[in-house]
Amino acid sequence: LTVGSVVVVMMRSLIWRLALYRRKSRFLDTFVAIVLLFIIYAFFSPKWEETFEVDDLRHPAVKMKQRKMVHVIPNYLLPREGPGEKGEAVDLSPREAALGRDQMKTWFMNVVASDKISPDRSIPDSRSEACIAKQYDKELPNASVVIIFTDEAWSPLLRTVHSVINRSPLHLLHEVILVDDFSQREELKGKLDSYMERFGGVVHVLRLKERQGLIRAKLEGAKAARGEVLVFLDSHCEANQGWLEPLLQRIKDKRSAVVCPTIDAISDSTMQYLGGRSAGHQRWPAAYWQQIGSISLKSADMIRAWIFGEVKISKYRFG
Repeated sequence: LTVGSVVVVMMRSLIWRLALYRRKSRFLDTFVAIVLLFIIYAFFSPKWEETFEVDDLRHPAVKMKQRKMVHVIPNYLLPREGPGEKGEAVDLSPREAALGRDQMKTWFMNVVASDKISPDRSIPDSRSEACIAKQYDKELPNASVVIIFTDEAWSPLLRTVHSVINRSPLHLLHEVILVDDFSQREELKGKLDSYMERFGGVVHVLRLKERQGLIRAKLEGAKAARGEVLVFLDSHCEANQGWLEPLLQRIKDKRSAVVCPTIDAISDSTMQYLGGRSAGHQRWPAAYWQQIGSISLKSADMIRAWIFGEVKISKYRFG
């Protein structure tokens, strides 16, 4: 029997019993009516519904009704399997590889490979033993992480946000502010707002009404931030374990400091996590790296990109 036929039989039985005993006490009539209404409500009222499309990063968790998903930070001590896990390169079919190479003209990265990777993917801890062993103060200033994007690809942007949430001590992460510098792509509008609701209000999307450019967009993000320290990130990076504490410690020690983390490399063609170097050198032919033998980790690193932290005093300022 189907559910519908069972319901019909039950309703007929109740109606017959109601007619048979209608002359009995009013209490019995009321009781039967309540039971009948309950059955009708249970079988025909709208159900709570969730639909998740976790295998397709172009459309993740976009259809959700009457309740919101709460993000769960993965336990990276447990083994994880899947494309790009452990920071490994993504294997593509010949057709996918050709499509990825073609799309690199637009995105300057292989978005086909990126879309196959979980937003929570695991990556190797690239810190030296000395960095891992270093202890930081228990009391550190909290941070507002500001991420500027303009028509960014979906999966790299999501992986940036997920990595910040997953690998930041939550008591030090005041908020994440996504500053949309007037993007035109539809999936970066209402769909992005709905997706970020899973983080329980930690992530905010600030939309600019006209294109401002990178620096002015960062200033708008700084104005909106409420944390003690501002940390600016690119919209296509992955935060590693222990990335935030060293920045906050340096700023706590010297409030006028503007600090930059070691920036590891990710292959733009295979999305393999390659790690990075702690020092570099620049010369006019635009060659950045030159091997010069053993390098002391105590030497100051060069700033390699617009990823840095600065203290927020009074309103906002650099250094």
